[in-house]
Amino acid sequence: MSTRRSATVLLLAAASAAAIWSGYVRPMQRLQAAEAASRERTQLEQHIRTEDIAFWMKRASEDPQSAEDRAMAAGLLLQRAREGGGLDDYRAAEALAREALALRGERNGKAGLVLASALLAQHLFPEALATATDLVKASPEATAYRSLLAELLVEMGRYDEAGAQFDSLAAVRRSLSVAPRYARYLEFRGENDRARRVLIEARGEALAQGNLPREQVAWFALRVADIHLRNGRLDVAERVLEEGLRDAPDDGRLWALMARLHAARGDWERTLEAVDRVGDSMDIVTRSLAGDAWAALGDSARAREAWHATEQQALANPEPFNRQWTMFHLERGMDLNATRALLEQEIHVRTDVFGWAQLAWARLQTGDVPGAQDAIARAMATGTQDGWLFYVAGLVAEGAGDDVTARRWFERALGVNPHFHHRYADDARGRLARD
Repeated sequence: MSTRRSATVLLLAAASAAAIWSGYVRPMQRLQAAEAASRERTQLEQHIRTEDIAFWMKRASEDPQSAEDRAMAAGLLLQRAREGGGLDDYRAAEALAREALALRGERNGKAGLVLASALLAQHLFPEALATATDLVKASPEATAYRSLLAELLVEMGRYDEAGAQFDSLAAVRRSLSVAPRYARYLEFRGENDRARRVLIEARGEALAQGNLPREQVAWFALRVADIHLRNGRLDVAERVLEEGLRDAPDDGRLWALMARLHAARGDWERTLEAVDRVGDSMDIVTRSLAGDAWAALGDSARAREAWHATEQQALANPEPFNRQWTMFHLERGMDLNATRALLEQEIHVRTDVFGWAQLAWARLQTGDVPGAQDAIARAMATGTQDGWLFYVAGLVAEGAGDDVTARRWFERALGVNPHFHHRYADDARGRLARD
C-alpha cells in the first residue's frame, strides 16, 4: 500500500472514530443538559415554596385569628416534607393544622386533610384515621377525604372496610389522588399484576399533565419502579428509576430504591454509590443496607459503623409502628424479646399483613412455634403475594418440622420474586438445595 493511500486510510479511520465519538458525546451532553435543567427547575420550585411558607407564616403571626393562613402554611410544609424536608416539617405542618382547626372547626377541610396526612406520615395511624373519618362524615362526597380514609384503613389492616371505600370511589379510581392508593390495596389482596397496571397508567397521566411539581412526578416513578422490583422485574425497575432520575436527579427516594435494586443483584459497589446519593432523607432501610453492603465487601468495621448509625437514627426519632426498625432487629437477631413485645403490643391496634408476618418471625425466633403458626396464618389470610411473606411462612413451617410445606413456601417465594431480599432469596435457594 502506498504512503498516500495509507495516510488516506488512517484519516478515514480517524474520521470514523471521531464520528462515532461525536455520536456518543452528543447524547451524553444532551442528557447532562437535561439533568441540569431539571435540577434547576427543582431548586426553583423549592425556593418558591420556601418563600411561600415564609409568607404565610408571617401572615399567621400577624393575625392570631387567621385559620386560613395557618392552613396554607401547613399545606406547604407538608409538601416540602414529602420532598425530603423531614420529620420537623411534618411536625410543624401538624401543629399549624391543629391551630387552624382550633380557630375554625367547621368548613376547614383543608386543615383537616393536612392534619390527617401529617399524622399518617408520622405513623400516627389511629389519630390520622379518626381525623379522616371525621372529614368523610362532614363531606362524604369529597374524593380527597374518602381516598385518604381508604388508605388509612389499608395501613391499619382493615382491608374489607378499605375495599368498601374504594368501591364507593369506582368512578374516580383512575384519578391521580386515588389510583396509587388503590394499587396498594390491590397488592394486599394479591392482585399484583392489576396493581402494576394501575400504577403504570397513573404515572403516564402524571407525566402527561406536565405541570406537576418534580417531587410528585418522581414519586410516581418511585411507585412504578418499586412494584416492578418487588415482583422480580429488575431491568424494568432500573429503567423506570433512570427515567425518574432524569427528571429529578437529586431525589433521595429514587436513589434509595436504586440502592435496593443494586443490592438485589449483589452489586455492592453500586449499592454504596446509590446510598451516597440519598442524602439527608436516608431512612432506616437504606442506612442498614449500607452496612450489609460493607459486610458483603468484607469491611466489618464499616458495616458495624453503618448499623450503629441506623440504631442511633431510630433512637433519635422514635415513631410507632416502625416496621423498618423492627425488621432491622429481626434480620440481625437483635433485642428479640423486646422487639417481639413491641410487635405483640402494636398488632392489637394495627392488624396489617406485614405486622402479623413480623410477629410470626419474632415468635419463631423466641421459640414460640405455635404462636408463629397462628401469626403467619393471619398474615396469609388476605391473599397477599409477596416473596418475603412466603419466605417467613417457609421458616415457620420448617420450625414446626413440616419440611414439605416449608419447601413449597420457599418455592413460592422465589416464584413471586427470585430477588425478594438481598440475603434471604439466596437463603431460600440454599434451603431448597439441601433437601
